Amino acid sequence: MGWKIYTTFIKIKEKVETNNDFVKSLGFKNFDYTEKTEFIFGPKIGELFIGVFKDYLMIAHSDLSFEFEQESKTATESKILSIFPNSEIINIHIGHILSFCLFENGIKIRRKSVGDEIFENTGELIKEELYLKNQELIDKEELDDFTEQEYQIELENRLTYETCFELTKRVFGKRFDAFNPDEYNHQGFKFVNKLIEKENSLGEKFKIKQFE
Repeated sequence: MGWKIYTTFIKIKEKVETNNDFVKSLGFKNFDYTEKTEFIFGPKIGELFIGVFKDYLMIAHSDLSFEFEQESKTATESKILSIFPNSEIINIHIGHILSFCLFENGIKIRRKSVGDEIFENTGELIKEELYLKNQELIDKEELDDFTEQEYQIELENRLTYETCFELTKRVFGKRFDAFNPDEYNHQGFKFVNKLIEKENSLGEKFKIKQFE
């Protein structure tokens, strides 16, 4: 399965009222509520899904990951941390690139991104990575297919990919890729950036802001 997961998981202690005002407070711009529907973990550009699984708030948006991955703190990251200052926050992006960020008590303790000409690696290894470091992520039969440089790149890709899924165990109790098909039926609230929707329908090419 070609996975697409662009989701942020925030551990919460109290119920969150999911509406347009809450979405705006998170830093999103021009998004309006459309319907309660199936939660999509890898939504299209211009779509936003918000749901809850047990004690985790789930926010799925195609570009939110990039707000967490900058060296300096973005306005959107600051807004989210101000609302959830003491929460565990896990951001996972499997798609355009492979990346994950982990926050604890408002501090970004781990950030890693790999992709074409992209490699970001800050913070100490987390327990999921330490576990995977002891696993055989590349079969011995594959070794002859790589130069030493290619091997290191492939190893980082696989380690990042597997860490993303290991992190989902914190939320779901097991890896997201271990769910049975009938377990994917998560519900959530869908919000749409109407300006991007209009741009797509008219074929116009101009940059629509998705964040304040």
